[in-house]
This record gives sequence, C-alpha cells and structure tokens, in this order.
Amino acid sequence: MATADAQDRDDPLLVADHLALPNAAYLIGALLTFDALTGRTPTALGAGFVAALAVAVYLLDRVKIRDTRFDPADRLAHPARHAFMRRHAGGVRILMVAAALVAAICGRFLSPWTLLLIPAAFVGVFLYARPRERGWRPKDVFGLKNLAVAASVTALAVATAWLTEPPRLADALPIGALLLIVFGDAAACDLDDVAGDRPFRTRTFVVTLGDLAAWRIIVGCHAIAAIASLIAAAASITPWAPAMTLGPGLLVVTLLIRAARPRLYRPVIDLRLAPVAIVALLLTS
Repeated sequence: MATADAQDRDDPLLVADHLALPNAAYLIGALLTFDALTGRTPTALGAGFVAALAVAVYLLDRVKIRDTRFDPADRLAHPARHAFMRRHAGGVRILMVAAALVAAICGRFLSPWTLLLIPAAFVGVFLYARPRERGWRPKDVFGLKNLAVAASVTALAVATAWLTEPPRLADALPIGALLLIVFGDAAACDLDDVAGDRPFRTRTFVVTLGDLAAWRIIVGCHAIAAIASLIAAAASITPWAPAMTLGPGLLVVTLLIRAARPRLYRPVIDLRLAPVAIVALLLTS
C-alpha cells in the first residue's frame, strides 16, 4: 500500500499546492480586485511581482531559513505537506530565493521602490511565524493572525497598484473592501488547520469559537465588503459591474463554497479570487 509520502511524490497538484501556486494566484487576485474596484488598468509586471513575492514568502513560512526552525504545528495540521517540505527543504529554499529574484526583476521595471517591499515582506513573515519558543508572534493572538495576513496582502496589492497609477483619496473605500475580503478569506483558510492550531494554542476563530461562529465572521466580512463595494459604486468611485461582481457576486461564491464543504478550503479560497476579479475587469472593458 502506498504511503502518504509516496502519493505526495506522484501527485503534481499537491506539489503545486505545496509550492505556493494557489498563494501566487491569490495575490494576483487581490491586485486585480483592487484594480477593478478603482478602475485601474492591470499590468503583467505587477501581477508577476506580487505572484513571485507571494511564492517566496510562503516558502519561507514553510521551510524557514534552516531545518531547526520548522514549525511542529505544520506536521499535525498537514502531515503530507510537512513531509514534502522536510524532504525537499534545500530545493524549496533555492526556489524561494529564485522567486525573490523574479520579484526583484519584475519590481525593478515597475519602480525602484519595489525593492523595499521584498525585504519588508521577508521580515514580516519571519516575525509572523517564527518558532514559539523564540518569543511572541502575531499568529498566536486571537484575531491578530488574520488581521496581519489581511493587512499584508492588502498593503502589497495596493502598493503595487499605486506604483503604476498614483494613489487617490477615493481609493480608501476599495482598500477597506479588499481588507475585509482578505480577512474573511484568511479566517476561512484556518478551517484546514484546526488539528495543528488547537494543540499549540494558536487562537484562530474556528479553534476559539467553533466552526459555525467562524463562518459567521467569514460571511459577515464578505457581506460588509459587498456593502462597501456598492457604496463605492453609488459614489462613482467603482464602476457598477465590478462592484456587483466583487461585492454580492463574491459573497455568493463564498456561500457556495460553504455549502460545498470541500475537503480542503484553502486551495479553493486561494484559487477563486482571481477568476472573479478577471470577470469583473472584463465586464468593465
């Protein structure tokens, strides 16, 4: 009978997930969401920059800078992924550096300011997910874990968009909508990690409040984001098509995912934002 490790080796979809391709897709989705909500024109360089940086920082979170820093909670939450990362730690770290270099190249053609975002992202992930015995970390604080993820993803998407088109006062409402979307999605991704989070006292919404309350928070965040999108459209900040698609439309998609109850929520959540944002952009073109 094949072991979980052997199955993992043979399954390219699992390998793609372990190597952060869904995370890259999510960051592209976040950038396109902000572009759609603010009427900006997406750029391939911007998408490449956020995708490559997403891969780099995710892999840092999983393999750290050396083997002694592996998070034991990952072994409980995702045994196959943990085994894959341990088995290929050296290669994964090379990929992490390569992704950071791709981000630097894309960023250089966008703006020299992007070179400041790369070390900032690495430092942020290092502090966010360092081993518990090395001191306080945001991911163990109730609510702060999801807020840190939402703030960092939103900040990266917004900063990248601003490098191609300068900030406007009217961007405030779309920023708030994107922050709420990502906060809800981060809480949804925690649904997969209960097995690892509960023994290590990582106080996510689902661990602390239970599945039903966690889903109420997730859906509530997306509902408020939908209201914010509609207000932005009424104020002529956002065109009506992306406001409806990324507001009520995205809320409906979230409810459908809840009803479907997939075996793993995180890949589904990560992969669904970019297509919805692309539809929103196509409807405005």
